[in-house]
Parts: sequence; structure tokens; C-alpha cells
Amino acid sequence: ITRAISESGLKATISRGLVGNGRDDEGGKARIEDTLYDMRTYGGNKRLKFMMGPHAIYTTDRGYLELVMEKAAEYKTGINIHLSESVKEIEDCYKEHGCSPVKYLDDMGMFDFHTVAAHCVQLSDEDIEILAKKGVYAATNPISNAKLGNGFARIPDMLDKGVKLCIGTDSAGSNNTLNMFSDMNFICLAHKGNHRSATAVSARQALKMATENGAKALGFENTGILKEGYAADLTVMDMKYPSLQPVNDPVAALCYSASGYEVESVMVDGEFIMENRVIPHMDEERIYFECNQAMKRIDG
Repeated sequence: ITRAISESGLKATISRGLVGNGRDDEGGKARIEDTLYDMRTYGGNKRLKFMMGPHAIYTTDRGYLELVMEKAAEYKTGINIHLSESVKEIEDCYKEHGCSPVKYLDDMGMFDFHTVAAHCVQLSDEDIEILAKKGVYAATNPISNAKLGNGFARIPDMLDKGVKLCIGTDSAGSNNTLNMFSDMNFICLAHKGNHRSATAVSARQALKMATENGAKALGFENTGILKEGYAADLTVMDMKYPSLQPVNDPVAALCYSASGYEVESVMVDGEFIMENRVIPHMDEERIYFECNQAMKRIDG
């Protein structure tokens, strides 16, 4: 994955999923070493950053999480973890630890690191206060959470309390298209409907979550907005596309009308990595072929 992202020219923060039981778990230590290997191998690529990625509290125990935090401190990385995604996760954490997953990790000291917490669906008022106080980036995955039946995160409440929110897609297994335009659209519509309020989550709030906040969550401080001195990381949209006509409010159009097919070009650090819908340095047909061959192997 790291090699493919490097070849694509995209900016990314990569966190290999870490699962382990105890500090001496050989498989768990090997997964950490995989992360460190990628850091050493691709550390010269200024478009790539790395985080430690313990999967979740139910696939790692305290000893392994403490080992991961030690490595994060040693290599000065952030931490990316799934958090409070389902009701079962909350119930199991209370049974085992006597507190919520958020409180469990906070007491452990994890939130003293730059932390990106995926999902954050099942949160109490106290949990929200902790995330806001510690500056944790909550990466909400609205379509994934809906598809898996895990409910809706308390986005309006988190916005009111100052939690740093960004938008994620989760995985193809629970999101299918991994389309950020779809997630921006859904996060607005779902919360307007759920709260019976047309102002519950605005298009501008969704766009900020998907761009500026997302960049900061991944550790890229000089991108995500159009501003002098910031990196030229741009998505060029064909605003003459029927779905975007007539253009009244461009932000609302991106959130409620765009599907992603309107993307014409993508620029990273002033370099077009896709121009006029052509990705010049990658063989798309070969990628599709290899993808389908891999699927056949998986299906047996």
C-alpha cells in the first residue's frame, strides 16, 4: 500500500493496522516493525507521513497499547485508532474496564499524543468533553456507520463542544465507493433528518471537515485551504457539469450536487497527478486487471 501511494503522487498519512495481545506478542511486534520499515524506506518522501495504528481496544490489550505508545514517543508519530464505534464495544469496555473506551484510553495517556480516533459514534457527554479538551481529531465515517447499523455520531453536539471533526470513509467493505463527496452529502442530510433541523450540519461545516480539518488530522499543517504560503494541493471541478448547473452557492453545490464525476484534475504540490481525467504516470488498465485477478484469487 505504501509503495502504491508513493507512486501515485498523493499525500497520505499511513498507519498500518496493529493487533496484538501483550508486549511479547510476536505477531504484534512484527506488525510494528512493518510500520517502522515503511518509515525508514519512504521517510524521504515529503508527501508521506506515518502514524502508529493500533486497531481498537477490543483487538489490543493494555500491554500492547502501551508498547505502541512507547514506539510513537520514540519515533515522534501520532496515533490512529478505531474508537467507540458500536454499542457492543461500549458494553464490553464497561464490563472489562469499568469505563467508556474514551475514558480508558485517556487514563492510559493515549490522548497526550496527536490522536485520530475513527468513528466516535457511541459517545457520552463526558466522552465528548474529553475529546474536546485533549484536542483529539474525531474522524466520523457517516456512510460506513449507517451501513453497519452502528448509528449516527453526535456531530452537532461535538461541533458545539469544539471537538476537532474530520470526515473519513472507513473501508470499501463498509462504504463501497470511498467517495468523499458522498460522505459530505450524507453527513449533512443524515443529521438534518435525524435532528429535524435544516441547520444541524451545514455544507460549509462538512467541507471544512473534509478538507482543512482532515489535513490537520493527518499532520499536514500547510494544506487543506486556499491561502498564500500554503501548498498548491487542488481539486479542479468541471462546474459546467449538468449536476452543478446553475452555479449559485459553490460550497452547497459541492456538498449536495456533486458526485465526484465532476473532478477534472488533481494537483499536489503544484504538480498535476491527474489532468483532464488522465493519470499520466499510472497504467489504469493494468491496475484494473490486477485488481480483478486479486479478487479471483480471494474468491478461490
